[in-house]
Amino acid sequence: MELMQKKITIIFLSTILVRIIFHWLTNFTFDDAFITFRYVENLAIGDGFVYNKGEHVLGTTTPLFTLLLSMVHVIGFKVQQAATLVALMSSGITAVLIYKFACSLRMNHFAFVPVLLYILFPRLLVTDTAGMETSFFTLLIITSMYYSHKEKHYYAWGMATLASLTRPEGFLLLLLLGIKTLIQNREELIKLLAIPFSIIAPWFLFSNYYFGSVIPNSITAKLALYSQFGSSNIIDKLFLILNIYNYYGIVLILLAGIGAYWLWKKQNFGLLALVWLGGMILPLAVSNTALFIWYVSPIYPIYFLFIGAGFIFLIEKIQNQTLQVLLYKKIIFALICLLLLPMVYMKVSYYKLSQHNLEKVHKQIGYYLYTHTSEDEIIAAEDIGYIGYYSKRKILDRDGLVSPEAVIYNRSGKYFELVADYKPDWVVLYIDSPISRFYNSSKFMKLYEKIKCFSSDEITYCCYSKR
Repeated sequence: MELMQKKITIIFLSTILVRIIFHWLTNFTFDDAFITFRYVENLAIGDGFVYNKGEHVLGTTTPLFTLLLSMVHVIGFKVQQAATLVALMSSGITAVLIYKFACSLRMNHFAFVPVLLYILFPRLLVTDTAGMETSFFTLLIITSMYYSHKEKHYYAWGMATLASLTRPEGFLLLLLLGIKTLIQNREELIKLLAIPFSIIAPWFLFSNYYFGSVIPNSITAKLALYSQFGSSNIIDKLFLILNIYNYYGIVLILLAGIGAYWLWKKQNFGLLALVWLGGMILPLAVSNTALFIWYVSPIYPIYFLFIGAGFIFLIEKIQNQTLQVLLYKKIIFALICLLLLPMVYMKVSYYKLSQHNLEKVHKQIGYYLYTHTSEDEIIAAEDIGYIGYYSKRKILDRDGLVSPEAVIYNRSGKYFELVADYKPDWVVLYIDSPISRFYNSSKFMKLYEKIKCFSSDEITYCCYSKR
């Protein structure tokens, strides 16, 4: 028991330490995170669950995370500190649960494999430290999966319910748990359904009353925004999701396939997990929206369990002598580190540069608008995270996430018409953006004059003021 507690402590602290180091080296925070941060601050100071004061628009898909950050913010943490604290704690607990999950699947001496993959996986180091709800959502998913495997159904349903209020994808797991219960334990279904009903129904009632819809506006906005210039094709998306573009991606997916076979044959495990993985991956691949890495990250803990089982299958085929276990453990540990650490180094360099660009362009635009505009002026902008948060001004979101009026224009590709019809006081344009190609048109220049541009590494945003 003491040995297990020691292992859990080491896993928890190692996960947090690696993420602290990564964040310290990059200081990277996603632009989209600042949309949630603005909701958090408005909620915390009593202005309501709003992005723009007085505009009841659900422009975030993560209401529970927003509420959680607001509570942490109220007790004295800055909003970015609150997001980092929640992310680190969530990541540490997730790593511990992965280990306990692996042990329950009788991975025994090799239960460290999925944990080590989780601790060092480059994508997760980014998404777990960059301000988004990803690590918190991932924790709820893996916890629900773990409790379902342990036949603790009420806990599993409870975690899936909270996941559904954290991101819409949580409803997929809730649905799968419902189907599983209907097949295996039908008499318990009504009792279990009381859990999501008692938690989600009040939110839906509030959301419909307060926002006018239970569906986040950001979902509708993204589908409209990318309907014109689209996104990558299905094959490219699958390659991105499964990480096949990287040299280790193909090896991992082969190991996962072998591991799924081993778990099914030896542990009678995997059906719910595989269906959930498919249900997460396929909609992302076929949808007509851009694919961001924080969409994909929650699949990895379960994916790593299959990969860990794949190693066990291969070891059993090579040799089955207990005396060789320590040697195999050392080889696998070294192999994972050799595969992932070079990619981690590359991610540090990439996201350090990305943060430099965000600081030099987006954040500076926000500060500039804060000091050069009045509180009653309206600013039309895209990529409104840093810009909206630091400008503290009313934003007409040209992407449509927090501005429903933009959706119809984006769906029909009439990007200039949004500006022409609403006549905001300022317009911020990303010169290379598909929705800003009107920046040098005569119609636009008659209405607005260029005031100042912000550039970094071939990225240029310009601020225009109404004539």
